[in-house]
Amino acid sequence: KNLHSCHFFGAQVGVGTMPARPMPTLTTDRLPEALQEEVQKNLASQTQLFNLVNQEFQKLQNQLQAVTRERDQLRQQNIALNAKLANNTAVDDKNRAAGDTLYSSIGNIPQFSNDRSGSEQFVLEKHFPNHHKAPVHSVAMSEDSTRFVTASWDATMHVFDLTRKELDKTLRKQNAQRQDQMGGLYSVAFAKTAPEVLGCTSVDKHVYLWNHRTGTQISKLGGEKGHQDEVNGIDFHAGQQVMATASDDTTAIVWDFAEGIPLRTLPHPGKAVYGVTFLGKDPDRQYLVATCCFDQKTRIFDMRDKKIVTTLDGHADDIIGIDYAAQGLLATGSDDGFILIYDTKTWKLLHRIDCKLDISSETEVKRVAFSRDGDMLAAACSTGSVALYSGFKSQDKPTLRQKLSGHTDCVFDVAWGTDARSNGALLVSASHDKSVRFWKEVL
Repeated sequence: KNLHSCHFFGAQVGVGTMPARPMPTLTTDRLPEALQEEVQKNLASQTQLFNLVNQEFQKLQNQLQAVTRERDQLRQQNIALNAKLANNTAVDDKNRAAGDTLYSSIGNIPQFSNDRSGSEQFVLEKHFPNHHKAPVHSVAMSEDSTRFVTASWDATMHVFDLTRKELDKTLRKQNAQRQDQMGGLYSVAFAKTAPEVLGCTSVDKHVYLWNHRTGTQISKLGGEKGHQDEVNGIDFHAGQQVMATASDDTTAIVWDFAEGIPLRTLPHPGKAVYGVTFLGKDPDRQYLVATCCFDQKTRIFDMRDKKIVTTLDGHADDIIGIDYAAQGLLATGSDDGFILIYDTKTWKLLHRIDCKLDISSETEVKRVAFSRDGDMLAAACSTGSVALYSGFKSQDKPTLRQKLSGHTDCVFDVAWGTDARSNGALLVSASHDKSVRFWKEVL
């Protein structure tokens, strides 16, 4: 709209230039006496109406002047911002030129071979925004990378078909009796030795097993021999009919998931246990299970005798995420903003990655996950982004490869897959903004 002028009763009025017009003076002296009184009444009424119109006109003029002043202020701010942008662009060009000169001068320094941060990038393949009604707290990818499943505080799991890039089915407890329904869900995972089995953990203190192909519930695990508080994490063993769960009741439980019975209870000293992962199926580590706890420690248990093999320190806040890579690396992510990488052969700390430096000073790290080939790691961040690091097969320190943005709330979980056509990596991120984003590596 044109803010320089307005039209009022068909006449164009410049801003603040046209005063209210006075009512013309009329005389009734020449009228018959019988009409003078009636004319005076009509004249008084018309004068009152005219004055009201003038008052409204004055209000409109004042409003128009205020809008004009605001427009002028915005115009000046826009000019200042454009000048600042031009200055920043010039500085960036100068720094880029200086960087090119620097890189050319050190071009003979060898770079580690597993750095894949060149032209390869992850791009958003699809956004799934409207399926869950509450924060999405967990996501898992099937072994063949054809499906992923999400678990939400709305007490549902959604199974997505990646070949069609659409929702396949929703898993929820629909019994009429309230006590049989699932509560809000914290984590989800596919069974590695039984691809049709899906496990999820709930705020209602139970673990649920589903056949995701048929959409039917297999079992509900809990009660007196199960967890006594909210169940936070779950993982399935790569070579045995075993799963492990972590709970606010300060324990982790190792289960025979086919029989639905607990095998071992692993106690922790007084703090909630949030994450759990098995350390592969190699003979040296097939009986080891790692847990992360709100006492800022990571513990490695031998599930045969329930003894603690070692305790790992290094974090300064709650540890949320934990994952294992086949080359013998253990990663943990914490609300302190750091990712710690340990060598599971020596239990030494190899890398300390500062996501606050790489992403933002307010970043908390939630769950973490290694890529299928073990060379990349994705970290779900509280600031609505995913931090991708690469170079974990190198002797050098891993580097930030890419920051994936787009979520409008905390990203809590990530899951990897492999594209059967290109052999590139696939990634899914789950967020408290109730949505899921599907990313694809462009090779």
